Amino acid sequence: MTPLKIHLSLWFATAVLVLSAPHALSAQGLIKGSTATFEQPIEIPGLVLPAGTYAFVEQGKSLVQVWDKDQRKLYATLITNAAEQVQFEERREFEFEKRSSDSPPELKSWFLGSGLIGHEFIYPK
Repeated sequence: MTPLKIHLSLWFATAVLVLSAPHALSAQGLIKGSTATFEQPIEIPGLVLPAGTYAFVEQGKSLVQVWDKDQRKLYATLITNAAEQVQFEERREFEFEKRSSDSPPELKSWFLGSGLIGHEFIYPK
């Protein structure tokens, strides 16, 4: 093999590795998020999720994506407001708004790792 063919082969192999790396990295699991299993349907803005396991993934300060548990099906990308839990209260990861008995609970906010700062979901009036 000539030096030019070796150089081109190495360049091509490097290009293939670089182009395939982002896909492999995104398939490793949750980037910054958590999974939750709900025993009953819940409402998120614009959608009622049936009972099941979902992945909540933070995509920045004001974006949250809701996926199936394997992160293969995206259910929603939601714009959120900042939410804060009072430090002396028992901290929860998910807060719900209780509504009438015939409606599913409305997901009000999500706090990654039960932290103090989280995401408040925005519902149309």
